[in-house]
Amino acid sequence: MARGQRPPDPGALQAQALLDVLRQTPMRRGALSRRQCQLKRDISTAIGAQGVPPELAQRVAFQLVFKLDLAEVGDEPVWCATGRLLRREIVRLRERVGLADRQIVAVLRPNPIGVYRCCEYEVPYVPQMMIDVLVADCHVDEVVRAVLDAARTGEGGDGRIFVLPVEEAYAIRTRVGGPD
Repeated sequence: MARGQRPPDPGALQAQALLDVLRQTPMRRGALSRRQCQLKRDISTAIGAQGVPPELAQRVAFQLVFKLDLAEVGDEPVWCATGRLLRREIVRLRERVGLADRQIVAVLRPNPIGVYRCCEYEVPYVPQMMIDVLVADCHVDEVVRAVLDAARTGEGGDGRIFVLPVEEAYAIRTRVGGPD
């Protein structure tokens, strides 16, 4: 080891391996046993203590406990190292991409946690959005057809299209607008 270098943190190596496993496997949902619930709380607390937003810490802790065997999850030094790694990634996203913590957490929006018969489970979260498009009357049919073709998956929840007349429109900041 070169002079002035710190020895590698063994917890960081295991933490990186845990995060790699999480990233290589799809997100999962399901119920946790009482023991898993307590472990999730402990992991979440350790990760959050490293400066990771609580929502993200809880999400990562849930996935660690749910996807891995309890022996693979490690102990508190590994969880703290996981938190430090996540915090560095958050700082990089903030500095390089310009995202705020709330935006980073929103990308990884956790499913709401429900409790049934003393077990926690995730309620599936289906992201929804509303898109408003304002077009001239002569282009309405063309735009509706284009959206129908592009947005249709054949699954429930593809959405709806509403065609409404717009009599007037105003910009709030400049107060410019009117019937045109």
